[in-house]
Amino acid sequence: MLRLLLLVCFCIPIKANATPAAKKETNRRSPPATHQTKTKKKVLSRKTKASKQPSKDPSPQAGAKKRASSRKTKASKQPSKDSSPQAGAKKGGSSQPPSHKHDPNRREYSILPSINYSTDRGFGFGILGSIAQFQEGIAPYHWRLFFRIFATVKLDDDGVAEFPYHRDVLVFDLRGLAHNKARLLLRAGFFRFSTTGYFGLGNAAIRDPKRPRRYYQYERTYPTASAGLFLELWRRGHRKLELYSSLSFMYNTIAIGPNSKLKEDLKRSRRGANDTDLKLQEILRGLRPHTQIKAVLGLLYDSRNHEFSPSQGMFHELSVRAVLPGLAPGMTFAAGHLNLRFFVPIWRSYLVLAVRFMADAIWGNPPLYELYTLGGIDNLEGPGGLDTLRGIKAQRYYGKIKLIGNIELRSVFFDFILWRQHIRLGLLLFADAGRVWLDYNYTNDTTRTAFDGNEHGITLALGGGGRLQWGETFVLRVDVGYSPTDKDFGFYFWVNHMF
Repeated sequence: MLRLLLLVCFCIPIKANATPAAKKETNRRSPPATHQTKTKKKVLSRKTKASKQPSKDPSPQAGAKKRASSRKTKASKQPSKDSSPQAGAKKGGSSQPPSHKHDPNRREYSILPSINYSTDRGFGFGILGSIAQFQEGIAPYHWRLFFRIFATVKLDDDGVAEFPYHRDVLVFDLRGLAHNKARLLLRAGFFRFSTTGYFGLGNAAIRDPKRPRRYYQYERTYPTASAGLFLELWRRGHRKLELYSSLSFMYNTIAIGPNSKLKEDLKRSRRGANDTDLKLQEILRGLRPHTQIKAVLGLLYDSRNHEFSPSQGMFHELSVRAVLPGLAPGMTFAAGHLNLRFFVPIWRSYLVLAVRFMADAIWGNPPLYELYTLGGIDNLEGPGGLDTLRGIKAQRYYGKIKLIGNIELRSVFFDFILWRQHIRLGLLLFADAGRVWLDYNYTNDTTRTAFDGNEHGITLALGGGGRLQWGETFVLRVDVGYSPTDKDFGFYFWVNHMF
């Protein structure tokens, strides 16, 4: 019995605690598993696992369906969201604002009632608009058609309403010609200005505020048509040099009131009692109906970043103009014009310093109305009025030689998109100055002083205003100016920047 108990006690521990040597010995004794045996075991293991799981389609289409189903299941567990940039901007979850870029091949339409006012012409009413076709590679547009039908109403000295100004304009601007080297500009218009100003000749002309307004006025009517061609001579980046040429037709009629300043000067010129009267006789031309054909040739340098509302760059013009002889006997003349414009960004496009300087000189025997106009590409009035000196009456000074300077500080406070149109709102401050000389030669200093004065004679105007830019090509402006030298005031609500 004792032997049997000892045998059981020793056998159980030895079998449960087999040594590593024993294990190796056992493995050596067991035959090694063949490759076929291992493969069978793997296949058997896969079948066993497959029997425990539901049947699956191992094809790629089935895998795609499963992934799509998984995404739908996840999406159903989350609230619906709009992942567009606009929706993110609305909820503040997107760091990128909606794009304000325009289609480069778009077409813009602008049509607005033309409601404006100026102290020279009164309350204006009418309609204006433009159609601009944009095309990639042609700046600022491929073509633009602009029209304006406009008239003004104003109370005369007796409080009776009159319609002093009528203007109908049609302008077609075609660009991208000759492989983007040429531009064609066609203009047609009808103008009637029954309150054209005449305060005398030269820089020393005096305006008596006690006189009725009609005393300093006459009526001028002139239909006109012109064709201009721009030819690019040189370009580097956005800088370019162009040659400009144009031919214009104009028919003028003038009506002079019986009790007007111009009528008095005509009587003095016919009298010829002194050198001053003889100078009036020499200058007062073109008061009868006549036709005028004018040719203009000029060079233009342009480095502006935008044609209608620039924030940097320059635009310079050097041009000559002449009236073809034969159509208006005794009124043949030539003229030269220099126009320098600078645009300096102080703070990007939101604060810009704009400067313009113009010099204009006429030689020969021009008609009277040429003495208050200047320019080559654009026919401007000045010094005086909304195009040159704001706060000075239009047609205030007449002379063959004109100098004009303007400086503006332009700002933009609001810049946004409305109805898919780019809108910019801003304010500005300005200072305008000018001076004229009636003629080059005088018989004596007394005559020179009577017309041009003996002092510096600079006329100054100061003021401010606002700007609304709608789209790329349409600008509305409001300007208020005061002249400390003329003791006069002007208010203007008009179209486009002054320069």
